[in-house]
Amino acid sequence: MTTATTTTIEELEAQGYTVRINHYRSVSSPSSQPMTKFEYNSKFRDAAWNKVLLPHGGRTEVDITKKVGMVVLGVTGIAICNNEDNFCKKIGISLALSRAVRALGWKMSDYQD
Repeated sequence: MTTATTTTIEELEAQGYTVRINHYRSVSSPSSQPMTKFEYNSKFRDAAWNKVLLPHGGRTEVDITKKVGMVVLGVTGIAICNNEDNFCKKIGISLALSRAVRALGWKMSDYQD
């Protein structure tokens, strides 16, 4: 496997890993103060969901899993966007992916295919 800074999702999937990306955004309700918790993006597609996305802050998670023998290895990399910064999926994926790959290297040192 290549280093954490150059590993791509396609390379991981070609090696048999499953990669999942979740983006979370800060939201506010039109009738209340901005909420501080993150809400999962799938709710944004629901027309009855009465909240507004905030352009600042958010979180991206990259989950990498692979079955090795009878063991399922899983790691998660997280990137949190500062509330002062605009949320950017591309930067979030890059940071979270590199953190997950780094953690994956530590776990994989104990297991071989």
